[in-house]
Amino acid sequence: MTIAATAFVVNAASTTASPSLDASETEDAVSDASIAVEDLKVGDCLALPASGIASTIEVLDCAGPHTAEVFHTFEMAGDAAFPGAEAVKAAAGKACTGEAFAQYIGAETDASGYAINYFGPTSASWSMQKRGITCFLVSAEESGELTGSARG
Repeated sequence: MTIAATAFVVNAASTTASPSLDASETEDAVSDASIAVEDLKVGDCLALPASGIASTIEVLDCAGPHTAEVFHTFEMAGDAAFPGAEAVKAAAGKACTGEAFAQYIGAETDASGYAINYFGPTSASWSMQKRGITCFLVSAEESGELTGSARG
C-alpha cells in the first residue's frame, strides 16, 4: 500500500512553538479540544478539516465518531532549505507505512481496512522550524467514519 497522494499540510500561520515530537508518546487522546497540528501525539483521534491545510485540528474521544487517528510522529532532519513537497512525501511514505503502522494496529497495511495519510511541513512552516510529520490512518470505507481506537 502507498501513502495517500494528497497530504494534509501544516499552515505556517500557526504561532504555537513546535515541540519535539516523540514517536513513543502514547498518552490517551484529548477529548474534544482543538490543538495545534504540531502538538498532535500518537493515539489522538481527529476530526479532519474540510480542506487539506490546517494550523489547528479538533481532537476527539476515540470512543466516539472521528475521521482519523494518529499512529506515528517524527521530525524531518535538516537545517538547509525546504527540501520540497516530493521529499516530504517520500519521507512520510517511508515512515508512515510498514513497521510503524503494523506496530500500532497489529496488522499489515493492506489487510487493515485503513488508508494512510499525513500532516507535513510546507516551505513556510519549514522556515519556522516546524518540520514534524504526523502519520494518521483513516477509514478505507466510503463513509470515512471511525469509532473506537485502531490501536491493536
